Amino acid sequence: MYVRAAALARKIYVRGHWGVGNLTHMFGSVNDNGKHESGSGKVIRYLLQQLEAIKVLKKDSKSLLKKGSRIVTKEGQQDLNRIATQVALAARK
Repeated sequence: MYVRAAALARKIYVRGHWGVGNLTHMFGSVNDNGKHESGSGKVIRYLLQQLEAIKVLKKDSKSLLKKGSRIVTKEGQQDLNRIATQVALAARK
């Protein structure tokens, strides 16, 4: 779950305004049997709610196209930048 939460936070950080439906499609099956299977919406919805609870994400009520989609907060952006810097420095050693 931690890896999936980190992947969700990164996806929304890089390209904001993702909803549960888009993310279930992105995290679905990679098997190509003529149809792309969707991922679990409950897991993604739960993780998004937990990321909102720790103030990494928030729902965007101002967007005209995607009401209720998630975006990264200022505090969340600072946290993600700090973590990415720590990982990059550790990888260089």
